[in-house]
Amino acid sequence: MKVYINPIIVLGPPRSGTSAVARVLHEKMGVSMGLKFKPDDPVTPEGHYEAEEINNINAAFHDCRITWHEWWERLLAYTLEMHKLEQPWGFKDPKCSVPDVLGYLICFYPDPIFIRCVRKREQVIKSLLTNFDMPQADAENIYNFNTQSLDRILPGKKFIELDMSERRTDEEIATAINSRVGFP
Repeated sequence: MKVYINPIIVLGPPRSGTSAVARVLHEKMGVSMGLKFKPDDPVTPEGHYEAEEINNINAAFHDCRITWHEWWERLLAYTLEMHKLEQPWGFKDPKCSVPDVLGYLICFYPDPIFIRCVRKREQVIKSLLTNFDMPQADAENIYNFNTQSLDRILPGKKFIELDMSERRTDEEIATAINSRVGFP
């Protein structure tokens, strides 16, 4: 049995292309991004490709509904379940860009592959304003918080940065990832 210990973790602020990258990994590249996904919605009609289990675990931890120990145990159980698939695996969860969750994920997984999606600041903010009808200041804060958190935590870690400012085809995304990672 081949065990893929370290996941591929897709990171980035909301509206930066993380769903497209997770979809390509899952549908085109044979990377299991989860067993059950958060449902589609009008904002992301092709799907979020966020594993509900990971979202629930990280949300409970981030919202202080479970302890660090409970988070660790649940993440371990999920990881062992993904290992049974005997294929590369990963996940995407907006909370992974939050410093406390990302910091603990780095402690939990010894050597993950991070894929960081970036998009021009004004594009992300415009998309947040358009799709979520939020005040300008809130959209700017969401972008800044997610981006600055990653800038502080990722140095020294292996990561692939994908600029999603321009529309990319599935093939372009897969080629960009495969040229830097390569999958068995």
